Amino acid sequence: MDSHYIENVSELKKISRDDLPLLVFSTNFIGLFAYLVRLRTNSVYSHFMWMHEPGKFASQQFTFSSVPVEKFAKCTLKLVCNPTWTRIQRALLTERIYAELEKPKWQTRYDYLNLVGQLIGIKAIQNPCTNICSETANFLRLIDDRYCLCNPTPDEVNGWVNQNPDYKLHTRYTPD
Repeated sequence: MDSHYIENVSELKKISRDDLPLLVFSTNFIGLFAYLVRLRTNSVYSHFMWMHEPGKFASQQFTFSSVPVEKFAKCTLKLVCNPTWTRIQRALLTERIYAELEKPKWQTRYDYLNLVGQLIGIKAIQNPCTNICSETANFLRLIDDRYCLCNPTPDEVNGWVNQNPDYKLHTRYTPD
């Protein structure tokens, strides 16, 4: 099997701190909300998040929270790295993720207004003080001046990553 593929959560938890942070794209095949996102956006991925420490994802759900990787054990995951990032760039990005995690939960709530805008096809409808999951990809602006997406879907972030050759597949996880 290709070394980029893993099939159990214990291997996912072994990803080294030296490889972090990683961009993470998720497909949940059993959740209704995830299915509706994929259906509306005609995409593969229904969720975007960050692996910010070994065994943990920083994920925009009801609030932006650190969650154990086990929470996504039934999802397929694509983890992406950028080997050209310096130690300083990694530290800046990680600090940004932690700064968001440390905010009061009411400040990191999900942008339901944006969800309505996405559903009716008007991306400009949003609350500028809150995010949907894929808007946390905006953290890339700290270290990559090529990142220019506005109100992206997870699949749009994935498309941007795929168009930029500095970003590489780190790992794919498929549940048993």
